[in-house]
Amino acid sequence: MGTSRTMDARTAREAARVRERAGVGAAVLSVVLGLLVGAFAATAPGDARTLLIAGCVLGLVGALGCVVVVVANRSLLAEPAEPGPRVIAGTVLGGVLFAWLVSVVVVAFALQSLGWLVGGLGLVVLVLPAVVVAALTVRGPHPV
Repeated sequence: MGTSRTMDARTAREAARVRERAGVGAAVLSVVLGLLVGAFAATAPGDARTLLIAGCVLGLVGALGCVVVVVANRSLLAEPAEPGPRVIAGTVLGGVLFAWLVSVVVVAFALQSLGWLVGGLGLVVLVLPAVVVAALTVRGPHPV
């Protein structure tokens, strides 16, 4: 038997509570990563500074996305069947990935080197916590 994507309201509230806690942890992780990258950017030489500043911004964007997902999961605690918070989490998912893509393009154009482009692609780890908690919120399971 396959896993059902639907559940009763009580279990859905518990799942939203777990996702909310995961979102808080992901927000803290994103802030810490963003600030650490920012600290490295302060002492980095020329071209590396551009990449690290982009990473710092991405870490803080990811943290903001996590906070929005936490708020969406709190809304799901009150009304688990409401589709609005899932739409918000989906928007966060797309927005954070778009921010990462923009940062890769900016780094590639600013530094004009394949090596820095690959480094920019590696910045995905700074938005990964937000991507994971947003995807978990969108995916569900949710009550019918």
